[in-house]
Amino acid sequence: MEPVSIGVFDYINTWPVNYDLLPDDQVARGTPSELTRKLEAGELAVSSFSSGRYPFIQDKVKVLPSFVLANTGKVGSVILMSRPAIGKLHGQTIYTTKASETSIILLKILLHHLKIEAKLEPSSNVAAEWEKGNPALFIGDEALKLAYVEAGKIQTLYKYTGNFINDLGSLWFDITGMPFVWALWGVHVNHQQYVAEILKKLEASRAHGLENMPRLVEEASKRLGIPAAYLETYLRKFDYFLKPEHLESLKLFYAKAHELNLMPPCSSIHFLEEPIKTVS
Repeated sequence: MEPVSIGVFDYINTWPVNYDLLPDDQVARGTPSELTRKLEAGELAVSSFSSGRYPFIQDKVKVLPSFVLANTGKVGSVILMSRPAIGKLHGQTIYTTKASETSIILLKILLHHLKIEAKLEPSSNVAAEWEKGNPALFIGDEALKLAYVEAGKIQTLYKYTGNFINDLGSLWFDITGMPFVWALWGVHVNHQQYVAEILKKLEASRAHGLENMPRLVEEASKRLGIPAAYLETYLRKFDYFLKPEHLESLKLFYAKAHELNLMPPCSSIHFLEEPIKTVS
């Protein structure tokens, strides 16, 4: 097998899948947007990628049918921070991270449902915008830390701080009653000859990661400065095995996004043809 790259999100919520992966495995780390672009270009053989990008790259990527990053309800790491309540953001500018297209598409769907017309402006530093008092969309470990700190302020001060933590996973569930799929794993169509060995590695890594959750959360705690117990509760929210309800949610997400002209139509998901064991 020739050396090929495996793309992994540089966020702790994918650590259970990436548990065994080492630099020797030709691992590329980055944001969802960065890795999705590299997968689309064929620079990566296999990678996790933004679920909201799939309709744009469906002719270049086949989805691995046994992997997903999804949760039901509050996710804790995809949040819109605002000082007026979300219902009062009409006419305002919301600054959005450039790290994930999925979260931006989802936010647009949610704002449309809530009948809120706001301008979304990409920012390379959403933390700076939030410090200025501007509504800002955070994802990943940065969002997780911010939500933890903000919740701590409320508990410490024993009063409402005026800051709203709008969790996009919760808002999606409130509207649809469904889980939300944040990421999928896929293989570039030109690299399918390498996928069998990579799949074995990923499946073993996921099994070891889920079996060693206490060790994993201790490492995550050192990295983020958040108590391990808090992080274990966070990580155990996620599903890492693709299930029928995830596909139903994706179907609805893609339909709603297409109705708003946010993405091209996507009537079906093209899976890797090689049979792979899945969890039902």
